[in-house]
Amino acid sequence: MDNLSMQQLEGFFMALWTVWTERNNMIWRGGSCNPSNMSVWAMQLLEEYKKVHTKPSVKMKRPRAKWCCPPSGRLKLNIDGAYLEDGRKGGIGVVVRNEYGNCVAALSRHVPYASSAMHMEAEALRASLLIAIHQGWDEVEIEGDCAIVMKALATTDGDVIEVSSILFDCRHYMEAFRLILLRHIYREANGVAHRLAHLTRSSSLDEFWVDETPDIIQDVLMEDGCNISRGLGNMSPSLYDLSLANNNMGDNT
Repeated sequence: MDNLSMQQLEGFFMALWTVWTERNNMIWRGGSCNPSNMSVWAMQLLEEYKKVHTKPSVKMKRPRAKWCCPPSGRLKLNIDGAYLEDGRKGGIGVVVRNEYGNCVAALSRHVPYASSAMHMEAEALRASLLIAIHQGWDEVEIEGDCAIVMKALATTDGDVIEVSSILFDCRHYMEAFRLILLRHIYREANGVAHRLAHLTRSSSLDEFWVDETPDIIQDVLMEDGCNISRGLGNMSPSLYDLSLANNNMGDNT
């Protein structure tokens, strides 16, 4: 056994099982034995067995994604939307952080007449753009964990009909920035905005904080700070990175 390959061992054990089966057939049923047929039968059985008992492919476990600081001189806005089908209520969360990971601003808004989770994700994106415009920030990164919204914004032919009017507004607002990046990230790298959106979907919370950190997200911010990553970090493989520089839509990638 030490000198045989795995394939040879499989054939050997199947041959033993075939010999055993034929032996019982001869003794108890009066059958006959044809050694050449036994060899063919053993190989056919082994092939059929492998087809039925295929080994599942082992999926590589990706590293846990981390929130990443923006480059110097740029702000990062994390967004998320939450929807409660019972009562058709929703909420959106926006968190703004600087190059050191400090919270610069945050928004938590209750939406009493939400239509879907997709609606809330699009509303969160629109709110983040309006916040940045009103605050006069002209270089920003916006990250969210809804790939469909990010993809739809990146390609006009990929519009989601349900939120097409909101996406139209977003494209218009993007022209106000000198540089803007929109990126899809994994949920675990979007924990702070996720917390705000889910807290407010079933409450009447409607707050905008500037130059202060809301108590309700202190713990998640601290967790991000402990696991902080510089640069782009671990992002979704289905990355929709939409860049707009110098008000030229032709620079989109």
